[in-house]
Amino acid sequence: MHTKPLIMIVEDNKQTQETLKRDLEYLGMEVWQSFSAEDAWAALEAADKIPHVLILDFHLPGEDGPGFYRRLAVSPRFREIPVIPFTALIGQQDATSSLTLASYISSRDASAPHTQPIVSKKGREDIYKTPSELVLAIGHALRQQSFALSDEMRKTMKDIVSSLVDELDTESGV
Repeated sequence: MHTKPLIMIVEDNKQTQETLKRDLEYLGMEVWQSFSAEDAWAALEAADKIPHVLILDFHLPGEDGPGFYRRLAVSPRFREIPVIPFTALIGQQDATSSLTLASYISSRDASAPHTQPIVSKKGREDIYKTPSELVLAIGHALRQQSFALSDEMRKTMKDIVSSLVDELDTESGV
């Protein structure tokens, strides 16, 4: 029996949440959604299973993403969940964005096996297609857990990597 990987999305933007849900379900994943850190925490505590990967926005109503991450990191039950930060803050030049990113980065153990890269929303809060970097980060997190990826997920990841190699070849004149 093939078990679908369970992905939890903690994101307050409805368009982005629906885009991620649509694309990840197409790639063979089960998706849970929460619009706030508080709702996500309640869902995690009430659930009989734990997500394989958690996608975490930083701008949330109530508790922000870095605060929620810190709460997960000290929880014996949830600290091993790979968390992929997914934020529009990267590249923004304001002090609040810089402090939020610095707060998150200083709170995580970069050497931990479940530490995942921060994925940029490219300055947008609403997305209409799941970024390639996020698909690769999810696939990497699942493979770290020895999870069997769906055929569609493996094909999509190969296509993304092939496209990146083609871009590098074009840039270098090969």
